[in-house]
Amino acid sequence: MDEPDSPPSGGLHRRHLPLLLPFLWQVGGVPWANGVAWRPWHMPFLLLWELAGVVVASLAIALVYRLDAAAAPR
Repeated sequence: MDEPDSPPSGGLHRRHLPLLLPFLWQVGGVPWANGVAWRPWHMPFLLLWELAGVVVASLAIALVYRLDAAAAPR
């Protein structure tokens, strides 16, 4: 069998690394955020942390989308 000259188009690339940020946000930050006693706007800090995580995840997805579009052959 012949080996292809270029890698297949599917699979993970370095430009997909920002997608790890939401996972790390949850795994690493939630145990810390759960212990914070500060209650902004009379809501638990953990809820604010989760809402910020949604924004961070959306930004990470948008960044990877732009990077994928820039790397696509034209």
